[in-house]
Amino acid sequence: MLNRPLASALLLFGLAVYGTPTAGGQAVSGAITGYVYDPSGAPVVGATVMVKNVDTGITTTRNTDSTGLYLITNLNPGTYSVTAEATGFRRFVQGNVVLRVDSTMRIDTHLELGELTQEVSVTAAPDMLKTEKTDVGQAISEHELQSLPTSGRNLSKLYNLTPGVIQNFFQIGAGENPSEFNATLVNGQFFGNSEYEIDGITDTAYGFSGFQVIVPTQESVQEMKITTASYDPEFGSSAGMVAQYVTKSGTNNIHASAFYFHRNSATFAADPFTEKIPGTGKEGKGFGPAPFKWHQGGFSLGGPLKQNRMFWFGDYQFTRNLQGAALTATVPNDAFRAGDFSALAQTHPVFDPLTGNPDGTGRQQFSCNGVLNVICPNRISPVARNLLGLLPRANLNQSTDVNYAGGGTTLFDQDQFTVRYDANITERDKFFVRYTFLNTFLDNPPLFGTKAGGTAVGGLSPQTGNTRSQHVALNYTHTFGMNLLTEARLGLVRFRLDGYQADADLRTNDEVGIPNINTGDRLTGGLAGINVSGPVGLWFMGISSGVGIPRLDRTTAIQAVNNWTNIRGSHQLRWGVDLRRNRFDFLSVNASSRGNFVFAQSVTGSADVTGSGLGMATFLLGLPSNFDRAIFTLFPGERQTRLALYWQDIWRATPKLTINYGVRWDYFGPVTPRKPGGIVNWDPDTGDLLLAGLGDVSNSANVRVYHDNFSPRLGIAYKLTQKSVIRAGFGRTYFGGNYDSVFYHLTSSYPIIAQQTIQQTNTYQPIFPIEQGPPAAPSPEFPSSGHLKPPTGTLLKPRPFDWKTEQIDSWNLTVEHQLAHDLKLSVAYVGNVGRHLDWGSNINAAPAGPGPLLERRPYYQKFGLDQPINNLCNCMSSNYNSLQVVVEKRFSKGYSFNSSYTWAKALDRELGGFGWSEQSINPYDANGSYGISTYNRASVWTLGHSWQLPYGKGTPYGTNAIGMKKVLLAGWNFNGITTVESGFPISPVLGDTSTLNGDFGQRPDVVPGADLYAGGHTRERWFNPAAFAAPSACCRWGNAGRGLMRGPGLASADWSFWKEFAVREQLRIQFRWENFNFFNHANLGQPNNTVDSSTAGRITSLAGAGSGFGYVPMRRMQFGLRMSW
Repeated sequence: MLNRPLASALLLFGLAVYGTPTAGGQAVSGAITGYVYDPSGAPVVGATVMVKNVDTGITTTRNTDSTGLYLITNLNPGTYSVTAEATGFRRFVQGNVVLRVDSTMRIDTHLELGELTQEVSVTAAPDMLKTEKTDVGQAISEHELQSLPTSGRNLSKLYNLTPGVIQNFFQIGAGENPSEFNATLVNGQFFGNSEYEIDGITDTAYGFSGFQVIVPTQESVQEMKITTASYDPEFGSSAGMVAQYVTKSGTNNIHASAFYFHRNSATFAADPFTEKIPGTGKEGKGFGPAPFKWHQGGFSLGGPLKQNRMFWFGDYQFTRNLQGAALTATVPNDAFRAGDFSALAQTHPVFDPLTGNPDGTGRQQFSCNGVLNVICPNRISPVARNLLGLLPRANLNQSTDVNYAGGGTTLFDQDQFTVRYDANITERDKFFVRYTFLNTFLDNPPLFGTKAGGTAVGGLSPQTGNTRSQHVALNYTHTFGMNLLTEARLGLVRFRLDGYQADADLRTNDEVGIPNINTGDRLTGGLAGINVSGPVGLWFMGISSGVGIPRLDRTTAIQAVNNWTNIRGSHQLRWGVDLRRNRFDFLSVNASSRGNFVFAQSVTGSADVTGSGLGMATFLLGLPSNFDRAIFTLFPGERQTRLALYWQDIWRATPKLTINYGVRWDYFGPVTPRKPGGIVNWDPDTGDLLLAGLGDVSNSANVRVYHDNFSPRLGIAYKLTQKSVIRAGFGRTYFGGNYDSVFYHLTSSYPIIAQQTIQQTNTYQPIFPIEQGPPAAPSPEFPSSGHLKPPTGTLLKPRPFDWKTEQIDSWNLTVEHQLAHDLKLSVAYVGNVGRHLDWGSNINAAPAGPGPLLERRPYYQKFGLDQPINNLCNCMSSNYNSLQVVVEKRFSKGYSFNSSYTWAKALDRELGGFGWSEQSINPYDANGSYGISTYNRASVWTLGHSWQLPYGKGTPYGTNAIGMKKVLLAGWNFNGITTVESGFPISPVLGDTSTLNGDFGQRPDVVPGADLYAGGHTRERWFNPAAFAAPSACCRWGNAGRGLMRGPGLASADWSFWKEFAVREQLRIQFRWENFNFFNHANLGQPNNTVDSSTAGRITSLAGAGSGFGYVPMRRMQFGLRMSW
């Protein structure tokens, strides 16, 4: 049942709807407004203004008020003509009015004295100034959608053109992200905090990673709008962007398209790190580009069922991708396999853990047959031998690191279609319905083969996966009169994934001698993750924890929206409600269900010798330092209701001044289970696990949410001159982030999914011999009381009982000037502050200090709990400030461009605890992690352009050309996206944690006076490792903070060249040659930031390599044929 505050709010809203004219939003539409004047500048009262959609013929009529103002809302995006007429004046017609989604076009008219039969026509497009809205963002037209080159023809890549938006260095792989949407960082915010909509219905998978479920095809989209700050009150649930897609409808004429695009490795440039390795390949210059074949084709078709009344549209697209990849990795060299570490006897001596004292002192260095630092064969574990037997040998050289090159092929297939029906039922009633479907299959093998595992060839998780995604939108609009209108939307988005590890049908753990893991079930099939630490020769095999495989996901979001618009003189009142029901059934955790072993340096180290020990030596002895695994008990299911009410007044105070003000109220209901006992919390006061809906435990596991999420929104736009406008906006937004922020956190621990975790009680001692296998996990219990004492050795994941909603306050101050009729400049200051952001840490971590770890774990002292307790609080903040400059030229005279520059600084404390290759979180010094955000690029410039060679019909040259001149010179297009960005931050870390002796990672000290970049920036040494040193004394966290250095920047030119043939008036054929990274620039990845590693500062890959869609490769070509008629 709804609680009393929520019920009261709904009642008040209902009374308001029936008692007060209310407002409608523009998530799928736009508006046209303006003033009608006579020759003296006086307003013309009662003038008739008609707005006609050129493609559908639908006309909407309004009259001007006492100030000469007219306003026509809820117009579908498209091209319009605006006609104004009044008795005693000539009719005025403004053509080429291009209306975009969620925008308001201002068309002022000055009527001339004369007869109505006389007409004044203006065909030039109206001015570009944005004088009605104060949000920050960018609209992308159909022309830009079709002309700008994007890899895979993926429209989400165009997000990067918007100021303040950069592509994240981590991209979710196709196994979890079947649309391959482009994850972006927006104004310093985490990539999962954005909202995506198709035709006004959410397209966001709130359940886990917050990805975009379906990226619509190019052929199905009419236009996009990306808003990044100061949203209208209609929009919420986002701290980053609101990306709105509007799909095409049919028109009064039949239109169709057909296309085929192809990419092949024959036109690829080789990766210098993996495909041009000296000494490999036929000529010793590398193997060259890995095999790659990508095919994409499809069609679209639309037209009228009844002229001016009913329309239909549909499209289909298939993609078939066989993607080869060449990768480098580290495997044990021949000496290491034999236990011979004599070459490292002085720098990294290895010690026998069977000697000396439990605290690691007094140990003896290994020696075999008189040779120091060698482990005799009889001490090598049989399990280690069997594992090495599965692993390929080094094939590049016998160095300790990056000594293996291999590859494989990933298969990924997609099939997607959209159908849409539109009806102009009457002049007052409009309706449309649309359905979009996407089906995919992925086969992503591991580098070392199915049994041995290792890095996935296609990035992220070695797996096979099937997905099915569906999106439905229904929209109905009714006009009650000249001043009152309502819009209703209903829709859903659904996502289903069945993903299993590549070796799910094997029992490799049993085969190599690791008992008590493989059960014959596909969930536990295959090999455990084997993670061998360095600091020299770090490597892994199997599938490690952290990749979330297996993964079974059933996500559904149902949404209902009702908006109203009421026009009262110069006030446009807007009011609405947005109701969403989220269902998230998800079986997966980051812990490996096949087990995951870590072999630490310290087990074969000595407390008497700093930097001693090797992870490889620990592995050969079969003595893991850490073990974890997931044990699935039931299929978790979570539910949540979200409700939003908003009100806004758009007050056109004067012809120069527009004020937008309003408020939004958001209710994020508590997450509840599908069945009683289906979510679990932990009480730090009593030590009890609390099972939701059982006994005296509430259905939300005693988590209480807040009901005071009121968001003020304010915007002011003032037209300084006929060519200049100044805008200012402020807005607060409440949202629920991705990953554990809303869902998953309370369903991914014992007893629902037990994450068995066995840790060292002492840094120098192993947990158990690997051939012994892990102990049996505790059996799940669901007592009727709802209270349960947690067993030791199982991960706990509590959440505070008082759960505040995450929020962001954003603002902007923008000055915009029209330089020419089709050219404008915008200069903006954009900033935000995030509050109550989620932040996770192990509150049972042993703080830095001398002696054994166990006794220093706080909840071991209180309740005898030795395991990690990963608490997620909403207790952190972020800060972002930027300068954003945009120069935009509208398409005219054959060319257009949009150039944007962002200079920004983002600060945070590792939001959500996510920081790939970041420093470890110190739960005892959260402020020590405050610094430059992992996701910050300080300087970003992008240019999107479209240029038609000015030769041929309708151009300055060759208008009357015929024959070969016309064939060779006419119809050429040059389009592109050019990007230049500074590097991501680098935060130094220390591999040897012995100087900390705590339950979290160590970071180094900065050597006073040392030059961080001594020796310059090279691939072999991007920074100076000697500028850092381990803390000189035990038990102190190093002082080298986050973001001290910057990694390599990025420069890329994605350029395309077309030749278009006009076969007939309506039939056009395009041959496209598209180039991604045209200049073949090597965009380097981040260097190894472990400063005591033998490869510290070394760059071993291109940017994004191994992360799938985010990969920035060397030059790749794409060829295409597209017909339209």
